[in-house]
Amino acid sequence: LPWLEAGRLRPRPSPSCAAACGLGRARIGRRAQRRAAPPDRPLRRPGHTRRTTAITRHSPPLQALRRAAAMKLNIANPSTGCQKLYEIEDEKKLRTLYDKRLATEVDGSDLGEEFAGYIFKVMGGQDKQGFPMKQGVLTADRVRLMMAKGDQGCRGYGMRKGERYRKSCRGCIISHNIAV
Repeated sequence: LPWLEAGRLRPRPSPSCAAACGLGRARIGRRAQRRAAPPDRPLRRPGHTRRTTAITRHSPPLQALRRAAAMKLNIANPSTGCQKLYEIEDEKKLRTLYDKRLATEVDGSDLGEEFAGYIFKVMGGQDKQGFPMKQGVLTADRVRLMMAKGDQGCRGYGMRKGERYRKSCRGCIISHNIAV
């Protein structure tokens, strides 16, 4: 090849040729270094392994896979003003609350024997990320609504008169994503 003899163009050395010529690994690319690695040495660090299953938008959500059957109930007596926080971990007891709306009445015996004889009214709640439930939003999912200062779920810090922001809130139907 006449252009090689003239020194105008040199081919890239193969990994074995580069090591033999004393060029070292600095002159070849990363991909060639990985190919040139001896088979007994791993290509990755020990802690960095490939994920066997990829999370795609078609896979079920992680919340559905890891449903933690725990919900906190803040039970208050309006006449005395005292309140107490109970944590219920039994999924069977919590299923009686699912698909109920805000301002509905629930029989206490469905939640446990210690609440037998009481009738509870669902007044509010928030999901596991802290977004409040909003009355009138007929869904169990999280939605983004245009809210003005003073609306439920919008404090309105730094808002001018008549200004509205898009804020996230949870619908008024209880689901497994509700925490309190």
